[in-house]
Amino acid sequence: MSSIDKLDDVDVTTLPYNFQTDYNAWPPAAQTNWRRDRFRAKHDHIFLGTDVLGMDFQENPHRLLFEQFLPKNPGTDTAYSDLDQETKKRMILWPRGLFKTSSVVVEIVQTILNYPNIRICFLTGGDQLAKRQLARAKRVFERPTKRFEALFPEFCGKKCTLDPKTNQWVEKDIKLGNAHEFTIPCRTNTTFAEPTFAISTAKSVKAGSHFDLIVIDDLVNEQNYRSVKLLEKCYQDYLDICPLLEPTGYIIMTGTRYSYGDTYERIQEMAKVEEKEFGRSIWKFSIRDCWSLECRNCNHDPRHDGYDTDVYHDKTINIIEPPCTKCACRGFEPSGVKGVLFPATRTKDGRSIGHTLEFLEGERIRLGGTFFACQYENSPLAEGSQTFTEALLGAQTLHHPTQIPAFDQAYSFIVGDLAYVGQEDRDFSVLFMCRLFKGQIFIYECEFGNWDSGAVAENLVVALLKHRPAIMYLEKFNGWEAYDTIIAAHAATRGVQKMPIVWLKGSQAPKAKLTRIGAVKGVLQSRRLWLYSAMKGYDRLVQQLLKWPKLGRHDDFADVAGMVVAVPTGYQNENPPVVASATNWLRKLSAGQPLNDDYPDTGGGSGLVCG
Repeated sequence: MSSIDKLDDVDVTTLPYNFQTDYNAWPPAAQTNWRRDRFRAKHDHIFLGTDVLGMDFQENPHRLLFEQFLPKNPGTDTAYSDLDQETKKRMILWPRGLFKTSSVVVEIVQTILNYPNIRICFLTGGDQLAKRQLARAKRVFERPTKRFEALFPEFCGKKCTLDPKTNQWVEKDIKLGNAHEFTIPCRTNTTFAEPTFAISTAKSVKAGSHFDLIVIDDLVNEQNYRSVKLLEKCYQDYLDICPLLEPTGYIIMTGTRYSYGDTYERIQEMAKVEEKEFGRSIWKFSIRDCWSLECRNCNHDPRHDGYDTDVYHDKTINIIEPPCTKCACRGFEPSGVKGVLFPATRTKDGRSIGHTLEFLEGERIRLGGTFFACQYENSPLAEGSQTFTEALLGAQTLHHPTQIPAFDQAYSFIVGDLAYVGQEDRDFSVLFMCRLFKGQIFIYECEFGNWDSGAVAENLVVALLKHRPAIMYLEKFNGWEAYDTIIAAHAATRGVQKMPIVWLKGSQAPKAKLTRIGAVKGVLQSRRLWLYSAMKGYDRLVQQLLKWPKLGRHDDFADVAGMVVAVPTGYQNENPPVVASATNWLRKLSAGQPLNDDYPDTGGGSGLVCG
């Protein structure tokens, strides 16, 4: 028997008295249809959302959207915590205008219908928005549609009382809660202190609360994404609410990307760490843009079957040739026909919903490429606006140590930025070891960490003794004088009489750091800056450059790269080798062939006595 043919096994004698009277008067076929529709609403999101709640969901693409939520098993004794024992947290990042928040309301309602004793907490990017979403969910039960009231009378905010004058049963509306929480009338567990549904605000959720489900919707939005401080608050709000979740409970997070370093990215990064350390993650991610491409290999026509086929190809099975979940094609191959994720259509009352290619391209112009990329493509950077590309960084990356100019052929120096000690989740202290040769800078090694003053002194002395730089450039910060004293004292214990440190004052001009990092691109393009792929921290440097200028929280590695090309080494005063291939001279160097000796030499030797 298919799920659509199953019947709900509710005991009608437990339902409101006036409904029992009506039900008993129905013919058997009507009773069967009622039980079938009731079961279907508890299982099928589309049916519940459209036929019961009167929303405007479409089979394409909302069937796929609802598949990202937690599937229910009505008609079984499956406990809520056992619905999925592996994937406890889900992140659904879909474009603007895809009815994400409406789908969240349907998911909340369906969860309550299946588990009347559920405890749900809701978090969003602002208290007023949270109150509006709570009111929307509460309205389903307080002011139900006729279809919802007919199928689920025990969930509705109505109370039947016997009028002593007429001896008739009379329905009266009752309020289920307030602006911060509500509890459904058919809850049977009276021991819970928590309501059925509560929003996370200072006035509503207490530290001792326990919830089975936490729903987080639009935590990052247009009101907070421009501020690093507000983005940090979003992440802290997420961290603060996690302890309220039962150990076997679930988190469902929906939203749209706005900025690098936001809560969504940080969660994805932690999930990768978790998977690396434990072999699996409890997170499941669904991240979509507004576009869709037809597949050359599919057996069905998306224009007739209602499927934009690349949407239905599962990359979790095979990222190279993802198979289709709707037919048995060998894997996705784009046909070249570009479509949209949510095709334009009309609602039952004649309103237009969905997107057309013309509308989306027009929105790109009206909103600007960057904001369009955030709202509709779930990308903090618009296509074509990326300053540092993988191709550029890849072209300037070396992969063998023999490609680095030897110490006796180059001018060695170190550039570093020391992070503040004691600052929570602060940037790393970063040191780049560099060599200057023929007007080109080679960043060939890196050390970084969360160092206190003692660790800073030790790492600087070790770097000096190991790499013998002529000079060490460090950026000044509040309290640098004390650090300078500590470093000198520690160096003396290691037999180093003088540390060749030059403290540089950073520019205080607005957006000076962005300008400094941005200057790295020109040096890369002119093939004057080279990176070494095997050095510690290479991946961090590349990721930060790829995300620039919307770095988010951390810019430590990218900033030091900006310092490298800004310190007074004079690299720009000498022309790089002019050869048919920009890397021929590197191969020549690797092969041990002779090179010209006109490289800069300060005579500093080991650098131990050079100021």
